[in-house]
Amino acid sequence: MPVSRISVRGTETPDGEVFHFILALVAPKDEHGEERCITLNNSPSYTDPNHLMRGVLVMEYHESVKSVSRALDPLDVDVRSKVTAATLCHFLFDEHHVEQYEFNENGQGCRHWCATVLEKLAEGGFVREDIGQLFQQFEKEHHAKWGSKFPMPRIVGSYYD
Repeated sequence: MPVSRISVRGTETPDGEVFHFILALVAPKDEHGEERCITLNNSPSYTDPNHLMRGVLVMEYHESVKSVSRALDPLDVDVRSKVTAATLCHFLFDEHHVEQYEFNENGQGCRHWCATVLEKLAEGGFVREDIGQLFQQFEKEHHAKWGSKFPMPRIVGSYYD
């Protein structure tokens, strides 16, 4: 599937306390004006007793990006050149192992995961070089609007080998 942009999308957690963030690899509009996408949703497993906060990455195909959560305004970043989802996934997972992420002790850190994936894509030349600053501006604006539902500073997890 060709990818024209990457979208950072947030939805409220079931308790309504904070947002959970995912990435969407969005295809160009088709003949019906729809934009298909593949979402990358990294969440704590809670199932491995030795590593409860180790991330499990779920990838899903959606017929329309409109069907993917939009609880808050997404951050959309154009892809610099013609690229496919397969190329991006190879770069992210086979070359850089971004799925090897551990959330903090409270199961938080999804926004940081999205930010680091975008930074890795910038290093690879797939998205704009100043993505870090753009992401920080996105965070600043949403924190001003949502307050504690959008905690700052950003809550981080860590990568493992």
